[in-house]
Amino acid sequence: MSTALPVLLLFLTAVSMDSLTAGLTYGTQRVKLQPAACLILTFIPSLFITAANRVGSFLYFLLPQTALPFLSFTLLMLLGLSKLIAYQNELFQANKAKLGLKFAYPGNK
Repeated sequence: MSTALPVLLLFLTAVSMDSLTAGLTYGTQRVKLQPAACLILTFIPSLFITAANRVGSFLYFLLPQTALPFLSFTLLMLLGLSKLIAYQNELFQANKAKLGLKFAYPGNK
């Protein structure tokens, strides 16, 4: 049996769960969306998923198969680290203001 169908079903389930959580978040916060915003929320993610699929298919033929999981892990790790550093910087700025400190590193202004 081909592995393409289970992988496709897993991918579609993940996309559906992502859309469901976004919808639940909007609904619980009582956000009212205009019909144009609904279209944007429908088509923009579809566009990015399609583009990512095309890029992945292209990279599959350019890179060795063992490099793709490493590349995915590295990109996700760097994204997580950037979010962690941004959060730590926000905490630092809040504590600096609370303590009345005036010094600043150029990156922490």
